Amino acid sequence: MAAMDPIHFQKAINLFPQLSQTQAENCFIFSTSATYHEVSEIRGKSPVSIKKTLEKAQINLELHTVQSIRPVFLTRLLFNSFYLIRTGKKRSLSLKEDIETFLAALNHEQNLFRLFPELEINHALLMCSFCSGEMLKDIYHAFSVNEAQLQRAIDNFLKVMKINSIQTLRIVVLVRLEAYLASITIS
Repeated sequence: MAAMDPIHFQKAINLFPQLSQTQAENCFIFSTSATYHEVSEIRGKSPVSIKKTLEKAQINLELHTVQSIRPVFLTRLLFNSFYLIRTGKKRSLSLKEDIETFLAALNHEQNLFRLFPELEINHALLMCSFCSGEMLKDIYHAFSVNEAQLQRAIDNFLKVMKINSIQTLRIVVLVRLEAYLASITIS
């Protein structure tokens, strides 16, 4: 019997609608820095099967490497928590609607906290959406950008943040979310 029952993932897999249940379950475990062998041991599957499933998930998430799954999964989880804390609402199935809700909530804040003070709020939300693995078509729609505009925005993020790669950008976004969530839970 596998160490993790699929019941543990029932709601969590909804965070990544572009993945099958098996892909999402394997990615959740893999995102904890587990190796293929450790994921296979936990899931009761072969390491080869786990590797193939993660490679399919990489494609479905529109990522360049399997290793990118780790920060993307963690960023999505933390961004959803950040969203809930800042808006008082759970995420919907529409990124555009969620961005509008988030911006409306900011209009009512007295002490505006900025996760990325070096960026305009819309650009920070765009960066968080991209780094948390939102589907590109949803990003284009939510932010009214095309592929070239998104690429220019990413290039600008890299320049402003003084980093050289998208993977490093994902790590920076993840660390900022971690630091924010830690700061509100520690007295």
